[in-house]
Amino acid sequence: MAPTPLSNLCSLFSTANECPTPDTVGIYTQGTLLADFTTVWQGLGLPQASLDNFAKELKVFVGMDDGEALHRLRHEYTRLFLTDNRLVMNCQGPWRGKKEGKEKVLFMVNPYSTEISDFMRYCGVVKRAGYNDSLDMLENEWRFCSMLAQNPQSLVDAGIDPLEKLDEFMDRFMKAWVPGFAEDVAAVTREPYFAALAGIQADFVELY
Repeated sequence: MAPTPLSNLCSLFSTANECPTPDTVGIYTQGTLLADFTTVWQGLGLPQASLDNFAKELKVFVGMDDGEALHRLRHEYTRLFLTDNRLVMNCQGPWRGKKEGKEKVLFMVNPYSTEISDFMRYCGVVKRAGYNDSLDMLENEWRFCSMLAQNPQSLVDAGIDPLEKLDEFMDRFMKAWVPGFAEDVAAVTREPYFAALAGIQADFVELY
């Protein structure tokens, strides 16, 4: 499958939503993530203002010591999205359940997560053995969008139009939570990078 500008952008969104590790923090400190986002975003002719805000926060980490950058990013990622005291759900099913007023929403075992899992399975994507996280985590949803945007021949041969499915996934699922998720992150984060990342995703989803 040959990557396309759209699949590259979705892949970058997926990468940016992952919790940084010692092996990946270099994409921030070496400016790789900034350069790649700029190239792909501008290549797709998307609004410069959205990119400028995100790029401003990415530039903060360029040239920073890897250890310092890793501490800042992981500390805030943990505060926002991990532990029982997480401030924002970064999985679609639980996030939407909470917005509907449900006090307790199980990960993976809820109507939205099941629907998303079924949608992905129809398109040939299943959870690999040993993987314990939810398929409807934001990073996984963007990875799925990236796959569809490559218009894989295997799906075409199976009678499935990948780009039509991408449009459907964006309309049914991504637009249903990414803008609200961005608002939630912006309201509680102490690290402007996370607000800017959520914001540029919301801008793209609303433009799509």
